[in-house]
Amino acid sequence: LLFRLSPATFDNDQAWWGQSLAIAASQRGDALRARAYADSSLAISASQSGANPTDPQLHSLHGVMLALVGRSADGIREAEQGVSLAAPQPNDQNSLYSRFQLVRVYVITGQKEKAIDGLESLSLTNYSVTPGRLRLDPTFASLKGNPRFEKLLIAK
Repeated sequence: LLFRLSPATFDNDQAWWGQSLAIAASQRGDALRARAYADSSLAISASQSGANPTDPQLHSLHGVMLALVGRSADGIREAEQGVSLAAPQPNDQNSLYSRFQLVRVYVITGQKEKAIDGLESLSLTNYSVTPGRLRLDPTFASLKGNPRFEKLLIAK
């Protein structure tokens, strides 16, 4: 169903539409489709984050799209900027969301240890990084087998 939706379903926000479909395709293991949707949202995503330079979520999502199109260094830099713009309070949802997107960028770019560092940190907050989510979310499939990641899968 998701892949049949048009930008109109996303308030005619082409970036939001492309980002949503790119992330969904990535989670399904369809790198080609993920790259295509990320590419289709990239210019608009860049424009949105440029027009809203203090919005951490826009920078974080733009970073994910950059990573999905293969611009790893740019994606990391943009997602890190999103984290730095977010409120420094440990349980602020903007901050936690931006940190989660940075973890996603680290996974996409193959920086597994940094991704696990981020997940370990997020698991200590009230964000939705739970053992169940980590077991089920295909975003983290490439981390399976890593002893540090496996520890995160054990319910507390």
